[in-house]
Amino acid sequence: MNEELLMYIQTNIIPRYHKVDKAHDVNHIRHVIRNCMYIAKEYDVDKNILYTAAAYHDLGLEVERERHEVFSRDMMCRDKRLDDFFNQEEKDLIADAILTHRASSKAAPKTIYGKILADADRDLVPVRIIERTILYSLEKFPNSSRTSHFMTIKDHIAAKYGPDGYVKLWLDTQRNNKGLKMIRTLMSDESRFERVFDYYFDKHTNDG
Repeated sequence: MNEELLMYIQTNIIPRYHKVDKAHDVNHIRHVIRNCMYIAKEYDVDKNILYTAAAYHDLGLEVERERHEVFSRDMMCRDKRLDDFFNQEEKDLIADAILTHRASSKAAPKTIYGKILADADRDLVPVRIIERTILYSLEKFPNSSRTSHFMTIKDHIAAKYGPDGYVKLWLDTQRNNKGLKMIRTLMSDESRFERVFDYYFDKHTNDG
């Protein structure tokens, strides 16, 4: 990989995630980058393109959540520093990957870069999903009761990751297939799900 590109992104882009919500902070971005690099081992792709798409994919949260993928793409496209590393065709690949990464997207990403980024962003580790959802719920609904948070989080995870959930995996990778199965197994065990919720809720509130 291009060391100068890595240095630029590590110094100027990733620190900007300290400004967004805790569910999409620097830790999340680093997880997505690692997931991308892991999945990329199975495909013939340019890791510089993939790394850059992963680094910029949630940057639009600085503006708003609802259309953050559009703002993320635009921020990347306007970053003239990237012209030192990519031609226009390569930047178009990065832009498309960013734009199509969301789990709620109904259309499949057009390129392998978009599919890898979308699947990497799912970050299918059950306890991490619960913790990130708790962080988002606490930030969005600071005055809600513990019970309300629990029901909201449980319903959200079921709607997203359940057997009829809207999350899609575009690539047949062992890592993500296993992760999705583990999430569904945890969801089917209500007492265990509640114990995991209690641990992370207490960790991030004064209840613990």
